[in-house]
Amino acid sequence: MTESKLVAREPVSAVLPGRIHKLALRLLLRAVGMCMAIASRWNDGFRRQLSRDVVIEIRSDDGVARHFDFRGRRARSRSGSAAHPDCVLSFATARQGLTILTARGGTALLFEGL
Repeated sequence: MTESKLVAREPVSAVLPGRIHKLALRLLLRAVGMCMAIASRWNDGFRRQLSRDVVIEIRSDDGVARHFDFRGRRARSRSGSAAHPDCVLSFATARQGLTILTARGGTALLFEGL
């Protein structure tokens, strides 16, 4: 009878969750950007809130980044980091960002901190 050696590999469950959290955060930020772009075209109340030109970037230290450009009472969203953002919101991980941004009341607390 021969003995086989087991090779220790990184389990799939250890790799997959990080990728899922990154994807989920990217999708969330993209959806928020699309909603703000639509609201800036059709919603007068939202347009009135866009009183100054500003670039806001939301990113995680593990590679997710999206910036929101508010100029001329219009909202635009682009993937990646901005060249010169006015405000940067940075999370240690995509999981942490996703948890905070989707928590009930989390965004209200977040904007109070700004």
